[in-house]
Amino acid sequence: MFKWFFYLLFIAGMIQFVASGVSSLFGLDSDHSEEIEASDYGGIRYYKNYDSRGLGDDVICKAMISSIMVQAYPRIKSERIDLDVYLVSYLRRDDNSEWFYRCKVEGNRVVWASNTTNQGRWRTHDQDSQIFFKVDDNHLVIQEKFPATNELMNTVFERGEEPDDLIKVDRG
Repeated sequence: MFKWFFYLLFIAGMIQFVASGVSSLFGLDSDHSEEIEASDYGGIRYYKNYDSRGLGDDVICKAMISSIMVQAYPRIKSERIDLDVYLVSYLRRDDNSEWFYRCKVEGNRVVWASNTTNQGRWRTHDQDSQIFFKVDDNHLVIQEKFPATNELMNTVFERGEEPDDLIKVDRG
């Protein structure tokens, strides 16, 4: 009797394993449409898997730094330093000093850290601003939410003809 019970339990487990493999193979798993809406994001929707419509993570990181550091997008450079991390830099016009940041894209959220001898902390604390992006065919919007005031700052970039060509058109 117990032998049949364990046999049926084994068969049920195998069926579940095969079914989950088939759904992953054909893109039917729930991860693709998973949306997390949490109060700590202030009502901004976070999508774990977000279609950036052909914009590379390096372009999104450059736009984010352009937005939050109020720098011209064309002056910002990026270089991949790890599988999903970019080193983003610019030369500040006011004093000719060079500034470096690390950046990574997680779904439609952008996380950054200063790169002071690779020791800057990732801005993931609940008191840090939260940075998200939205993409449509013609625009990239960087949205920064400040936790203390719940204020939102949007920077809109218009997409140019080249994949990494962005023009800042509005900040407010």
